[in-house]
Amino acid sequence: MILMASEPLLSLGHPKENLIVFYWNLRECFGNDLHFATFEGNKEKVVKLLKADPTLVESRFTYQVSANEEGSGQAIHLAASRGHLDVVKELLAHGASLAAFVTRNGRPFYDVLHAAIIAEGRGGEDHVIKFLLPKVQLGRTCDGKHPLHLAFVMGKPSLVCLIRSWMEKTDDKSSEPQWADSQSAVTAPLRLGIQGMKMTLRELILCADASVLSLRIFMEDSPRAVPLFLKRLDNLGMLRKVVDDAQITSFDVANLLRRSPDAALSILDASTVTPASHSDYPLPAEISFEPRDVPQMVWNLVNRGRKDAEVLTFLEEDNEWAYDFVRHRGPPWHDWLKYKGGETLEAKIQVCLIPDIMTPQVFSSLAAQETDMKVFENPTIANMIVHVFEHHAGKIPLVRSVMSLWALALLCLHSWSMRHLEPGDDLPQIASIAVRFLAAEGVVDVLWEFLEFCGWAAIGEPWQYFSMDNFLDWLGAFVPSYLWWDPTFRPVLVVTILLCWVRLLRVASCCEPIGRELQPFTRLLKGLGPVLYISGVAFGAWSHAFFSLQGGSLDLSVYNSFVTLITAGLPGEPNTDPLEAALLYLAVTVFTVVILNIFIGVIGEEYSRLKEESPLLFRQQRARMCLHYVLRKPHFRCNLCSPNLADLGVVLAVAVGIAIQVYSAHQGGYFLSEGEGFVYVILLAFMHAMSMQSYTLLPDGCSAKGRFLWFFCPASRSMEDTDLEEFTFDFDDSTLT
Repeated sequence: MILMASEPLLSLGHPKENLIVFYWNLRECFGNDLHFATFEGNKEKVVKLLKADPTLVESRFTYQVSANEEGSGQAIHLAASRGHLDVVKELLAHGASLAAFVTRNGRPFYDVLHAAIIAEGRGGEDHVIKFLLPKVQLGRTCDGKHPLHLAFVMGKPSLVCLIRSWMEKTDDKSSEPQWADSQSAVTAPLRLGIQGMKMTLRELILCADASVLSLRIFMEDSPRAVPLFLKRLDNLGMLRKVVDDAQITSFDVANLLRRSPDAALSILDASTVTPASHSDYPLPAEISFEPRDVPQMVWNLVNRGRKDAEVLTFLEEDNEWAYDFVRHRGPPWHDWLKYKGGETLEAKIQVCLIPDIMTPQVFSSLAAQETDMKVFENPTIANMIVHVFEHHAGKIPLVRSVMSLWALALLCLHSWSMRHLEPGDDLPQIASIAVRFLAAEGVVDVLWEFLEFCGWAAIGEPWQYFSMDNFLDWLGAFVPSYLWWDPTFRPVLVVTILLCWVRLLRVASCCEPIGRELQPFTRLLKGLGPVLYISGVAFGAWSHAFFSLQGGSLDLSVYNSFVTLITAGLPGEPNTDPLEAALLYLAVTVFTVVILNIFIGVIGEEYSRLKEESPLLFRQQRARMCLHYVLRKPHFRCNLCSPNLADLGVVLAVAVGIAIQVYSAHQGGYFLSEGEGFVYVILLAFMHAMSMQSYTLLPDGCSAKGRFLWFFCPASRSMEDTDLEEFTFDFDDSTLT
């Protein structure tokens, strides 16, 4: 757009000339004929004007940035930004300077190369940038942006590659201090490119520098790019170096598990390696997975239903297959792998190079309801759960299962003893013992939940504790305790009975074969929401319609509707009212034939889906148990004895508790009768304490030296016929001489 001003608006060195208005960078600019000819790329006119008046090459056009800020530039900036390379060459031939700046209120803002790269927000032309790069120094704009920053902001991959190639060719280090350190890389070029949203994911990955900082930026700003970027690093042969230098932590993994499971899995895969084997101390080729002692064999039978282990896991300070050649021995944990009889299997040995991976934050991400089930297929995650459960958390559900069975047995005796109880009769002694024990168990459960809340608070996420599962746990702790005050209150008694029987499902979590089979049943209700809603609406509609026609009692109408719709129970005689009869036949047909069959079909499909996912669902269930353990353990540091001695302590506590209850049932009043409930609290708390005993502590983020997860799995490799070819060696003449 051209506007001829009626009188000069600013001094351009030639006040007698009329000013020309044009639009550049979305702003109204005021300049002379040279500026406009350059703006349009009219080379002939530019040459003619410069021959007539060479001083025009330094004349400046102006534009208004804001009410208090004015900008200006020269013709060389217009030519470079518009991509008119021939005009740029003519301007340079007539004395234009590539060091000239576009200014704001007289202060330098950016130079000719910057103007060429920005190109009015479109991104510059490659041929112009190629021409300018050898002739200029790579400087920065007034707000600190390097040409590489501008190329990413403009979203042109060709410019990014062009500028980076020139920097590598000239060994230009001028920009490195701005983004070499991830802690100070707030305005790194790649980050600006992600925030600008002008480049596709593929372009960002290919334009990113193959460095630690790029990996860190992708992890923070665009996690979905991480898997492909790691694949690119692998193609370049730089994966191992970049991942090692990135010093990835468990907190990074936990964050990625929440935001992008694919990114987290790719990081774990890149960080889990087969350790290097020393020629004089090689990795074991085969390992025995048989139990080393009786307690381990018993645990394997309870946990897996088999005496051999599925995997051997260790949490050690070594991340290499180390050996002390001075003392001629390896680390103590290597002794566990030595052959001690039994069948041996070819083993796959791996170590996760992320230190202290088993933290509450990671298990919190795994235990979340929205977690993608595919993360539990990852061997590092699967074996991490195995390690924490089998070496630390596994005894807790086992002990709590014993407590549940104990409480259920007492509750059954309570119900039996009160079957003939009349109002005003004294409470039988066995019923008193049952309510005391249930109340004591409720007190210990409250303390148990408080420790978990402290664990959430310690990692800075106390709000995570307030969930429906924990609400139900609190309900299960408080409701049975009410029987201490009123053991005959029927609603509480019924809820307590149901809770005690439901808690028997804890036993299934201790045995993997049973637990896997129960997963579809325990999770089935969550997938039936829509069909339950439809069934409820249909039941309500028909019940309302029957009530409006029949009147009478609401309770009787609902009962009749339930019998008719759910059980398809028709009246003994035909209904004389044609409308009621038609409604009855229609209701039975629609609800029984259509809706209930749909309901059954949905249940079948949901069960089949959950059945396929049951191994992964079971791993998530155990991940939740591990989460509860790692949250409570830091506030329960009482490693008083070995795990084997702790097992004996649990058995002793059960024996003492049963002995007290038997004695109380026969004696009635005795010296401990008033404090019997307190004794139960001590015994149950002691059982919890014994279930928390372990040889080693899990990572808590406070250790200066990290520990690494090792796992040894049977190699799933089949033997082919070609593998059985005989070894041969031919002696040549040189060997014989």
